Amino acid sequence: MKISFSVGFFALILIFLVGFGAGFGAYYAIYYRPLDASYQLEKRINLSLSELVTQYTEKISQLNQNISRINSSYYSAMQSLDALEEENIRLQQLALNQIQTNQALSNYYEWKALGLPPLLQLWYSRALTLMPQGGSYGYTQSALSSAVFLSAIDCGDVDWAAKSMSYLGLGSYSYDYALFSNISQWAKPTLSAYDRQVLDIPSGNELYAVSMVLSATSSMAFTNSTSGALMSPLQTLISGGGNQLEACELAAALLKLESINVAIALLSNKANPNQFLFVVLIQLPNLAGVYYFPSLSAYGIMGASWGIIQPQLSLRAQNSASWASSWSVVSVEEVQRGRVTRCLV
Repeated sequence: MKISFSVGFFALILIFLVGFGAGFGAYYAIYYRPLDASYQLEKRINLSLSELVTQYTEKISQLNQNISRINSSYYSAMQSLDALEEENIRLQQLALNQIQTNQALSNYYEWKALGLPPLLQLWYSRALTLMPQGGSYGYTQSALSSAVFLSAIDCGDVDWAAKSMSYLGLGSYSYDYALFSNISQWAKPTLSAYDRQVLDIPSGNELYAVSMVLSATSSMAFTNSTSGALMSPLQTLISGGGNQLEACELAAALLKLESINVAIALLSNKANPNQFLFVVLIQLPNLAGVYYFPSLSAYGIMGASWGIIQPQLSLRAQNSASWASSWSVVSVEEVQRGRVTRCLV
């Protein structure tokens, strides 16, 4: 009876295990196996996606490198383009400057043959009516001031001249500025072209500029007249001659266009106070035969190395060092773009 129980018990256990195994197998077959297959599929998909991400990351890196190279090339190309455009603009400006110089030089020779255009002559006549005492010549402060104004206008300092005129109560700034600008647009290019092309003065060579300008003015025809209206530097150049003050104007204007500081002075003979002389003062040291003032600050002229130049003499023939001590300064005015009262600015 006991053995039968044991066999039956084990038989029950065996039946249970077989049933459990069959049930687990059925569960695995029905539930777990599909899940495992799905998991394996997702795992393969993930691996594939990971490989794709790696591939695209490498491609993106390559594209970024290509973009960087392209950007660098583009930047270099743009720099080259900018440089070419700047060079083109520079060449165009040089060509324009040369055209303007050629036109100014053509005007000079045409006016030497035919005289100044009537309109320019009219503008000069209007400008002279604004000058101190109508721009009349004489050994006076008014004549000196008129000469400095005319030199400044022909040099292109129209704004300074117009403001100074208004400050002196001799004109209206807006009208004077327009008038002086009209004159300067004709005069300055012509005088500059004369310096560069006719006198062949290289830019920046001050000593050579002085030598060539004095060579030109000393060969002019001079008159001793102390009456009549002043001519401007351009008018003096075109006419080929003038009085002492007009020669000073021309020399001062031509030198000023070479960036040399110049002034015009009225001197009086110490032994004969009724004997006067106009001269050009030039701020350039160590010129042979030239007298240099210790100081001109009392006349509002700053700086040192201001020497007396006579425009009717060449640079080699200057001899002011031998006679200047017998003359005294009556008045000096610098030809430059000077300061004007604040209310006029």
